[in-house]
Amino acid sequence: MNQIFRQVKLSAFYHDKALETYKNFLASVIIPKNASIMDIGCGSGRITSKFLHQMIPAHYKELVGIDIDHSNIEYCKTLKVDPRISFEQMDIDTKELPVKFRNRFDILFSSYCFMYARTRQWISNSYDLLKPNGELIYLFKYNINPLYSAYREMSRKAEWKPYINDFADFVPIYSGDNRNIELKNDFHKSGLILISHEFLPDIAFRTNKIEVLELLGAMNRVTYRIPADKKEKFIQAVQQTISDITNIDFMDKKKLHEEIQWKCPTVIIHAKKMI
Repeated sequence: MNQIFRQVKLSAFYHDKALETYKNFLASVIIPKNASIMDIGCGSGRITSKFLHQMIPAHYKELVGIDIDHSNIEYCKTLKVDPRISFEQMDIDTKELPVKFRNRFDILFSSYCFMYARTRQWISNSYDLLKPNGELIYLFKYNINPLYSAYREMSRKAEWKPYINDFADFVPIYSGDNRNIELKNDFHKSGLILISHEFLPDIAFRTNKIEVLELLGAMNRVTYRIPADKKEKFIQAVQQTISDITNIDFMDKKKLHEEIQWKCPTVIIHAKKMI
């Protein structure tokens, strides 16, 4: 349950920018009657059930939240929500997209999810999820990913390599100098038409170090791989490596309540599947 509470904090951390983006998007498009809508990376279900449900037109048919984390979905299923809202476990980066979801959705939403995807399969999957003329609005962090970058650095050490070697070649999404061209090429290859996209390098959140550690802890998908007698040492090594990467001291327990500016460069993407 502590993991779920961290997920609630995670959605609160990002939700202001997400809701602002969704509001602007919904003001610019026409949502068809009986629309099928998906929220990708729904986490604790807070944005899906509390905000999206109220923001989209009341005549929608279904709102499906998906998340890779089984515990998140089990928690979401305990929420008292509109009967048109449902939650399912699914990895948006999968190579085996469920047949029942293909060509099903009019609108796809996603906030701060894709910086954790390991491939670009999520882009072609987005195409396959959408009906013809369906649209998507995504926002996520680009250029930096302190957690996965820490795993990459730690994978070079003999003690941790057996557990996280799959992160050895990790590169944060759209971190190159030609990110505009890279993004356009990715979407062109998928068949999706880019309506607009914007890189916002100066987005940051005022928070404290403890909340950042909780945020990163909510996205830690590898601790289960670590032997029980090494878990605490691994967590400490992650915090030290993140401190080195960000130049922010997360190791001094007496200073964890200090406020910091946590950088969150964000890209916003609006795309469409044409007939």
